[in-house]
Amino acid sequence: LKKEEYAGYITTFLHKWRLGQGGVTITPCGLSFLDKWGSLGAALDSGLIAMVAAEQGIEPQASRSWALSQLNYALGDNKYGRSFVVGYGHNPPTHAHHAASSCEDPPAPCDWDDFDKA
Repeated sequence: LKKEEYAGYITTFLHKWRLGQGGVTITPCGLSFLDKWGSLGAALDSGLIAMVAAEQGIEPQASRSWALSQLNYALGDNKYGRSFVVGYGHNPPTHAHHAASSCEDPPAPCDWDDFDKA
């Protein structure tokens, strides 16, 4: 593949996230998400791709702007005025639904039986 081909794939990927295409939904507050589970992680991962793309000259203004909007939403620039990142910002979540946070402290085992305990 040539550099131009990669740029085309990345542009298509970012358009889906930025414009709400290909299964990506944009909330009324502007968060782009693909699935209800891990929505912030997916949006922020895509935002990282957008920032790298911007540095490579792929729609730099639109890519940076969208990436920052996703990051700002996660960190508290949202209608709730709260951070959605555990341990960071104003009124962050304190009980994340995450398998590792449902486990006992090591050396106790942690497996799928522990997933829905918390």
